[in-house]
Order: sequence, then structure tokens, then C-alpha cells
Amino acid sequence: MNFKLYRNMKNFKLLLASMLIMILAFTSCEDLEVENLNEPDRARALSDPGDLISLMKSGTLDSYWGITTSWGTHFHLMADQITTTNKSRQFWDFAEEPRLRLQNDPNYGGLGALTSPWSNLNSAVVSSNAVLSYINDGNTFVDENDNDITKQMEAGALFAKGFAQGYLGVIFDKAYIVDFDSDLGNLELQPYTALIDEGIANMQAGLAAANAAPNFKYDLMVNVDMDITEFTKYANSMLARIASQEARTSAEAATLDWNQILTWANNGFTEDFYIETSPGNWFNSTIDWAGYVLNSGAGYLPTDLKVAHLADPVNIPQVYPATGVLDQADSPDARFEQYFTYTTDFGYLRPERNRGIFSNWYNSRFMTNNTMSEAGDQNPQFLLAEIQMLKAEANMRLGNNVAAAAAINNSPRTSVGGLDPVLPTDDLTYILHYEYSIELDLAAGSTTQWAFMRRNDLLQEGTPFMFPIPATELEATGLELYSFGGIGQEGGAVGNGWKN
Repeated sequence: MNFKLYRNMKNFKLLLASMLIMILAFTSCEDLEVENLNEPDRARALSDPGDLISLMKSGTLDSYWGITTSWGTHFHLMADQITTTNKSRQFWDFAEEPRLRLQNDPNYGGLGALTSPWSNLNSAVVSSNAVLSYINDGNTFVDENDNDITKQMEAGALFAKGFAQGYLGVIFDKAYIVDFDSDLGNLELQPYTALIDEGIANMQAGLAAANAAPNFKYDLMVNVDMDITEFTKYANSMLARIASQEARTSAEAATLDWNQILTWANNGFTEDFYIETSPGNWFNSTIDWAGYVLNSGAGYLPTDLKVAHLADPVNIPQVYPATGVLDQADSPDARFEQYFTYTTDFGYLRPERNRGIFSNWYNSRFMTNNTMSEAGDQNPQFLLAEIQMLKAEANMRLGNNVAAAAAINNSPRTSVGGLDPVLPTDDLTYILHYEYSIELDLAAGSTTQWAFMRRNDLLQEGTPFMFPIPATELEATGLELYSFGGIGQEGGAVGNGWKN
């Protein structure tokens, strides 16, 4: 990993006064985990097309790190997808019940949950702007065969930039919108709604540029090589995901353009999208941490009891008993034992901290040899099931429960889980939550379950439903420290959510 950004950056807004300084500052690529082998000398890269291509690959990598970082585990803790009482990285603070307020403090051991996505996503914007500025100045790119790939590079830069801007809006309450021609001395913070709108506009512009590029291919991400047909599916899938994740509450979700989200989903992936690990460069670090198994046989970050309770609500309670050990769940869903492993070893769970958030399961679906970082490991980036759930939710919100039920029934819920078909009269929100918790656990980026639960008022009371600007940024710019979450406090979910 590389966390230079937050060791070296003194003042984010001052860095914005110069694109060169900004590019030299944003080095990202996860955080203290792997070395970014694509990282060029960023000053030289501003005027060298070959190095700018490397810079854009680095920026694309940063955008992926933004949603697959090891700190993505904290979103899963808040969504009750994993649990722990481990104080390393302040994990316990994000899992504790009743929910705690975020400690947005420069010296807080869990601040990486905020700084990691902030640095990675902003780094992607910066790299993209360098490429777009180069093209705007009338310069061109060519490949090794001297074919003009300027439009292809423009498409990749616009898409990575929009992807990053969109996710900044998904996660944070506000951030800067920075274009290659912005007046960098007069930037103002923009709300998450504007960030997502800008991100979607840039992603759409990237798709339009891709369609205008001769012999287009998307190969800026390691081990990804898409033609225009596959890139179109990829772009539409990410547009649907990011747009659906804007809402902070159910009331806000009702105002989203679900017709547009459905259109994007209908034009999205038609099969699972995995990316093979690139050793020393990129892998899905969220899964690598959340699926890790200790030598004792316990999960390092066990699957939350919520998941087991949803699979077997008769025998598995919502709160772990004060004494004893729960038996294996008796679920009619074949996926539960296929995806999750039962253990009686509690690992790092400590009863003196909070036995009520214990669990006897961990996700064993994706890890090979107890890691995601070896060559050949397959990292899920967007499963077809997520498209099916987006179609189902969009249709449900548009009043078409027949189509919503059909989308769910076309998913692994029936084909793999063996569950009875869903009926249009069933509680579709509950079923969608079930599918996000079981089928999409660890498979859809760091924010997906958290965002689904917040837009359906399913987060436990007091759970932060968005992040503040990291304290290091606020301190550097002289802005007042603030935070979100906690029972009865600003930015905290209201009601008991899924436990109602």
C-alpha cells in the first residue's frame, strides 16, 4: 500500500492552486498495502504522452482502490455484513452497538476509513484531468503501432474521473469538483448530489467518446481488455450502481430517477464481471481482509449475525446470546452453507466488550489459499445478480412488482439457492435486503450494502449514513471539524432499521 498523500499533504486547497503540485501530491494506490508499479514521475508525465498513459492507468487503478481498499471493511461493519470487537484499525467502533459517532480526528486510529477513499478517488480525478488537459491543448496519443488513440484515452479519462466523482458523492457529504480548466484558486465545496450529477455526466461523456473512438478498447485497468460492447455494459452497470447509491434515506430514494436507473441496468452486464489479481499491483483488498481466516479456524472479521439470522430467522437471533454457542443455521437456502463457513472458534471476538455482536460464521466464497493477492485469483467487481437486484428495486419503486419479482427469480436465489419463486405480493424490500446480504456479500464494492440499507432505512439507529471530509483535510484548510452518526445525532440513521 501507499499512503504518502496524507503524510505529505499540508493543505489540500493550496495544492489545488497548481495542477502540477496536485499531481505530485496524489500518489495513493490503496494505503500501505502494495506498491503502485504503474506510478510514473508525475511532473515528467505532464508533457510525455507515454507517461501520461501510465499516469492514466495509475489513476484508473486508484479509482478501483477507492471501492476495494482494505478500509472498505468499515462500510461492511456499519452495514452489519461483518462484525468484530477487534480494536485494530478501530474496527470495533464501527461494529459496536448501540452505534457510535464517527471520530473525525486527525489522530484517530480509524481515520483511514475516511482518508483511504478520499485519497484514492481524488487521485483518480487528478490523473484524469492531466490527460484531459493534454488533449485539450491539441496533443494526441498513439499506440505502439502509431494508431491514434486520443479518443480512446479521452474516454478512459472521462470515465475514471466520473467514476471517482460519483463515488465521492456516494461516500462523503461534500467534496471539490475539479476540472482540468477549473479556477483552482476559487474552488468551493459541492454537496454529494452535485458530485454524483457531475460524475454521471462525465461517465456518460466517457461512454460517448468511447463510441466515437475507432477500434476502441478499454485496457487502462490491469487485466482488463474490453471492446466497445463490453465497455458499454460496464459503463451502464456502474451508472446504475452509483445513481442508486445517492439517497441517504428512503424518502430521498423515492425522488431518484428510477426509470433512468432501470434503463442503465437493462443495458448493463449480462454475466458476472471478475478481474484477475495483478500481484504487487491490484487485488480486492476488502475481500482479502474480510474473508481472511485465522489459524484457529475463526474468521478475522466474521460474517455478522444479521446474515445468519436472515438465512434462518427461526433458530438464529438478532443478538448473540449472553451464554453458550449457537449451532449451525438450518437454512432452506443452499447458498448459506456454500458461501459461509460455520465455526465455534470466536477468534478476536471478546465477550467483555460486547458478546451481543458475536458470530459463528465467515465468508469463504471468494478466497483461494486464504488470500486474494495471488496470480489467478478472481476478484468480483460486478455480479450479474447485482444487475438483477437493481432491476428489481427499480421496477418495485416504479410500481411494477411483477417485473421486480421476475428479476429476483432470474437470479441465483432460485438457481443456486433453490428457494421458492418470489411472488409480486411478497415483501420485496425484505427480499432485496436478503439478496444483498447473502448473494452480494463482499461481491459489489465496499459501499453497496451500506448504501442499499440507508436508502431503505435499514441501517441501525445512529449508524453514519455518510462520511464527513476527513479531519486531516479540514485541519489543513482551517475548516471546522465535524462528524456524523451516533444515536440522535446529525448524519445518524433513525430507527432500529433491519432489527425492527
